[in-house]
Amino acid sequence: VKFKEILGPLVNSKGDWRFQLRRASPQPVTEEILEDWIATWKRKREACGKSTDTIDVVASEGEHPVQGTCPRVFHGTVFPTANERIAMMRHPSNHVSVKPWEHHEVAEKFERWYPTDMQEVLRSLKEPYNFNARREVWVWGYGSLMSPDSPPAGLSETQRKRMLPYWVKKEAGFRRCWNYRHGSVGINAVGLERVVDVETGEGIGNDICGIAYPMDYELASDLFSKREDGYRLLLLHEDFMEPMHPSYKIPEGCGYIWVCGEPISKCSNPDNLECSDHKCKRHWPTEDSPILQSYIDEIVGGALRYKTVTGKNDGMNFAAALIKSTHGWSRPWINDRLLSGRPWKFNPDYELIDGLLNTCPVSHAGFVKRLRPMLCPSPSLGSLFQSRYEDAAGWRQGLYGH
Repeated sequence: VKFKEILGPLVNSKGDWRFQLRRASPQPVTEEILEDWIATWKRKREACGKSTDTIDVVASEGEHPVQGTCPRVFHGTVFPTANERIAMMRHPSNHVSVKPWEHHEVAEKFERWYPTDMQEVLRSLKEPYNFNARREVWVWGYGSLMSPDSPPAGLSETQRKRMLPYWVKKEAGFRRCWNYRHGSVGINAVGLERVVDVETGEGIGNDICGIAYPMDYELASDLFSKREDGYRLLLLHEDFMEPMHPSYKIPEGCGYIWVCGEPISKCSNPDNLECSDHKCKRHWPTEDSPILQSYIDEIVGGALRYKTVTGKNDGMNFAAALIKSTHGWSRPWINDRLLSGRPWKFNPDYELIDGLLNTCPVSHAGFVKRLRPMLCPSPSLGSLFQSRYEDAAGWRQGLYGH
């Protein structure tokens, strides 16, 4: 069976498990490789207190190995139950494997199967990645990485000047939504989500605006492993990227753009968020991890500062496009602007930001229901806001003497 590496199991509609193997080289998958892989599975299962069951492992040939019917290889052990399925899909670029899952808490136990660092992703490419003379890579940001006030550490002035507004095309099958919970702080942030039609398997995402910029490879690797360590690392082919202006072109030959993704879920009705909630495990904003206005100010404020090549400020259109291409606004939302964790980052455009959020149909319902910080239902965030309020009161008293 001519497949190079084992990506993991995939369950079919009948509940039968199959290995999903990547066709990459004439090197066969030996029984020793399979035995080692299954032994790893078994150790993980036993460590979690799970039982192990004996099953028949089936490998198959063809362009779609998991759909094949070539019984072979050997009699092995250990797989998750049907309630612990991990789904795997191939990215439409046909260059990079994107690995979604349906049950996030289960998938966390098998972290090593998913690309989490740049070297791991580069090894998955069919063709060598072409670095330029400066060993730069291009990164695309769609959240806080869009803000000029919050650039990746180590970005040079020359690289900052080369920041380019770029769209990820809907053909890539992604959409931006409020689906990422920052565990250490208890707030919600934006992430990407793969949306596919369960009937055809085709991507049905949205056009997503963002900012692309060059980074040194080592700095980018540090960025993804530290600041953005909670996101899945993706590599999009340049065919799925489009500049917002013809003159904004990433140098030819780059081929791919690095993106911080998020657990990717399948959903048959992507326009109905409530309907899709029970089908996909997502971290929607909740009372314990709400949307914070200070985070919105950072990303929308960054979009407002976008200028065209002619020097004309087109930030209003760019910011409006950002809001419209983001899903999940009608969720718990706290207006913490006056009690932000970074009060020195006062945004003078707050009136423009509020105007856009109030008039845009997708965000209006959530905007008018924003809560004041002291009414935050989350005990942890509520106490945090209370301490910030007391600190601010003490600062005012020391400044004005009353």
